[in-house]
Amino acid sequence: MEAFMRRISRICLPFVSLWVGLWVALLALPAWALSGADVAYQINQRYQKTPSKCFVANPVQECSGVLMRPAPTPGGDLFALSADETANGMARFDFVRRDIETTHLSDSVGFILAPRPEAVGNGKPYDLLCGCPPPGASNPSPCNDCPGQPNTAGVSLWDPAAPEKIAAQAIYYDVDNGGQLATALEYQRQYFNKSGEWKPILRVAFGAQGTTTFGFDATDQLDVGYATAKALNARYADTRKVCPDGRAAYFCSGVVIRVTGWGTGFKSWNPSPGSVAANGVSFSYIRADTFVERLFWHGNDAGVIHREFAAPIAHPLEMRCIYTRDVGSTPPDRCYQMTSVLCGEMNIHTAQALVSYLLTTGRLCAFDPSPIPFYVSFEARPLLPQEYKHAWNEAIIAIWPQDIPEQIGIEAFFYMNDDASGTQYVQRDYLSTTGRFMPIVKVDLNATDGQIFTYDLAAQSFAQSGASALPPVPMSPKDIPQ
Repeated sequence: MEAFMRRISRICLPFVSLWVGLWVALLALPAWALSGADVAYQINQRYQKTPSKCFVANPVQECSGVLMRPAPTPGGDLFALSADETANGMARFDFVRRDIETTHLSDSVGFILAPRPEAVGNGKPYDLLCGCPPPGASNPSPCNDCPGQPNTAGVSLWDPAAPEKIAAQAIYYDVDNGGQLATALEYQRQYFNKSGEWKPILRVAFGAQGTTTFGFDATDQLDVGYATAKALNARYADTRKVCPDGRAAYFCSGVVIRVTGWGTGFKSWNPSPGSVAANGVSFSYIRADTFVERLFWHGNDAGVIHREFAAPIAHPLEMRCIYTRDVGSTPPDRCYQMTSVLCGEMNIHTAQALVSYLLTTGRLCAFDPSPIPFYVSFEARPLLPQEYKHAWNEAIIAIWPQDIPEQIGIEAFFYMNDDASGTQYVQRDYLSTTGRFMPIVKVDLNATDGQIFTYDLAAQSFAQSGASALPPVPMSPKDIPQ
């Protein structure tokens, strides 16, 4: 019998080794090959697995469960080691999986360690020093329980100054503990600045035993700002007269943008009292052929950019009318500032007709938002006599309800002239109000390289406490648009 078992071992062990090798190779795919959603899927799969050993007789942490490490000091270095850990030569992780009751961790933000085979394959090896399957697991493999710490694992130490060598798989935050995204974002930036690599932020929703889930949302990530700037530049360069579906250009091209100002007594995304009284909110519509050279901007102002109108949003905005140039519209109705009817009702359908009317009467009518009149509004801008030229146009959007920032298709907040302080305040206010990250971008209408919109990682601001969360120097009330 003994000889028979030796023969079986010689036959089977090579296949086991081959299988393990393939599994490690698959886990060790380069980080760039996996999206944040892929990482979340992998982690959810590991959470659901409940073996008592991995492979032949390896620790359960190598193929099941999730190793999670809460931040040691809130807002500090995510990868710092405590004095006790350094003295004991071992870093502590919580071991979370389906057959372990875990309703919360000691801190709501932290990082997830990749399983050891994947870490080895990626050149970031570590050793498992202690940690056993949950009590009651069938046929557990030999293991060393972490002293006084059930459902934990101890791993070998790392160099906190070299996070790129740590087998971190993701940063997590607990969605049931409000305000934690801000800290996760700071950790994501901290990791990128030190390593040059992105680690996805995952949402964890702890539940009753076996129901915890990990999720990925692209809008929780700092790098969404780069994609936002790219999309804005593409729409700015898109000069189609009409969208492919026959709707007006603002449904698919150009950028709808508004200088809002900022203040502690109002929300920059809401219609102002002056706008409500005037039955419309003043925006500008900008793209490569609108000849908009600058905007109404003062000092540390702030502004908002909305999605193209074809984008699916909960509360679609309504374009009411557009003026070729800013007319400083006021109550009772911004669309009828100088005339009692829109241009089309006066048989003004071309740029030349508008200029003739302006020269004759000294007044401007507003164009309706249908495809051709809307296009004519900026086709006429370069034809305006010098004394009537103006740096920006004025598009009037219908009033929307107060306090629904997540429903109105905000795409970014923006700043100009290198002073982002006011816009950073609005960004923090939005995060505090909604729990969501909204990127801020710089707008330079005189850029010659086509990069009208740029995203700066260092300019993003999400601190919810401390000196960096305080409002900047207040704006003058007269500079806040109405």
